[in-house]
Amino acid sequence: RNGHNGNGGSWPVKVGLNELNAYWDGSTITIGHNQSNQWIASMDVIGHEFGHGIDQNTPGGTSTEAGLGEGTGDIFGALTEAYTNEPSPYDVPDYTVGETVNLVGQGPIRYMYKPSTNGDPDCYSSSIPSTEVHKAAGPLNHWFYLLAEGTNPGGGKPASPTCNNTTLTGVGIQQAGKIFYGGMLLKTSGMTYKKYRTVTLNSAKTLDPTCALFAKTKAAWDAVSLPAQPNDPTCTSNPGDPDFSLALNPTSGNVALGGDVTTAVNTTTTSGSAQSLTLTTSTLPSGVTAEFTPGTIQSGANSSLKFSASSTATPGTYTVTVTATGTATHTAQYTLTVGSGGPGCNAPAWNANSVYTNGSVVSYQGHTYRAKWWTQGEVPGTTGQWGVWVDLGAC
Repeated sequence: RNGHNGNGGSWPVKVGLNELNAYWDGSTITIGHNQSNQWIASMDVIGHEFGHGIDQNTPGGTSTEAGLGEGTGDIFGALTEAYTNEPSPYDVPDYTVGETVNLVGQGPIRYMYKPSTNGDPDCYSSSIPSTEVHKAAGPLNHWFYLLAEGTNPGGGKPASPTCNNTTLTGVGIQQAGKIFYGGMLLKTSGMTYKKYRTVTLNSAKTLDPTCALFAKTKAAWDAVSLPAQPNDPTCTSNPGDPDFSLALNPTSGNVALGGDVTTAVNTTTTSGSAQSLTLTTSTLPSGVTAEFTPGTIQSGANSSLKFSASSTATPGTYTVTVTATGTATHTAQYTLTVGSGGPGCNAPAWNANSVYTNGSVVSYQGHTYRAKWWTQGEVPGTTGQWGVWVDLGAC
């Protein structure tokens, strides 16, 4: 890169702001103090603010979706610490933000390896774009740590849980930085988390034609629950390398409270020899469990995935990511609607005068139903002293 601004130059850094803050204003970095009135000019804070400047001075300009700008700053702060590699008691390389300046007397302000340590989200969700910008950085920070270090790096580096229960190995912080910066060079205006998944996959593919970096970049996005996007690239290195495809049939289903629904998990070996695959799902809604039968298969074989909803599961429609991990990793999406398939779905109109034993099997219009009794108020929308909710296997 030709200077910070891309044209051989940089921008001023000013120290002396009488605020509990540091910021980038579009042309200048200004540094304030902590609650003990000490300047907060640590390397990761300065690196963070320069990250904002580089974000503004790469194609597409400043990333607008909540979290991307702050996450970019945190990544540049971590890269700055790693490059300088100062020993203790100075600002040693780590993946915490502002740990040496103790801004408000509570240590680091963010933890990249586990953002929820400070109450920030570990995983991407549809609520991220409306989340406060510093908190919304959580999934991007988490992705970068998983890409750089993996889930259990050892050597004194902290473990990092994934949102889909997968185990990852990292590519190192320098390679992760190259992948992220390469993605920044592919930005367009109106960048979003979902677009960042696509551009970093393209960056990884360009950096490494063997597809190893591509696969790890993809696995890290999957691990923070950011699903595949329509414009995501594919990467095939050697036609003889082991690979497979993954599909669900059907790709959506309804599960009644107290019931279950099943989908087939189908895999096909597309190149090389068959490989052992571990099947997992992303984080499930409250009250819902998932069971693979079996949970480990050979590519080319199939499994069955059963979703079960408890009587207290939260109704709604959710996107669940199913991941198959072997020497390659692939994902598929399942749309799960919880709390449907009850009396409104061609079920008989049972009422308080009907006499059915809880769990008994009844037939109606050629379909088989399982009776489930509820007290008033247990199921949203039911009235009367008793209502019945049924598990409709064919609905």
